[in-house]
Amino acid sequence: LEDVIVGKIYFLLVRVKIKYMEVQILRRESTGLGAVNTFTDMETLAKFEIMDGAPVRGECIPIRLFLGAYDLTPTMKDINRKFSVRYYLNLVLLDEEERRYYKQHVC
Repeated sequence: LEDVIVGKIYFLLVRVKIKYMEVQILRRESTGLGAVNTFTDMETLAKFEIMDGAPVRGECIPIRLFLGAYDLTPTMKDINRKFSVRYYLNLVLLDEEERRYYKQHVC
């Protein structure tokens, strides 16, 4: 997989004192039959710090993640109702009071 994730983060209104911001690529694998016997494993494949310090109003941060360096497989959903692999792009903000804010997107 030689794709690139491209995006921008805009700060239109800044009310929270942000300490840093990072983007994570997560892989979730689920195996088993039914809801009772299902085993789920979540693995962080990559973690990028994209901002350190507080942003100002109107700031734009471009993001470009090259995926060629990672061992990614295709997303598989409920193969024979026994196995699935899903990928997530996770944006994490940490404020000065150590609170975490998440935005997660299914890839």
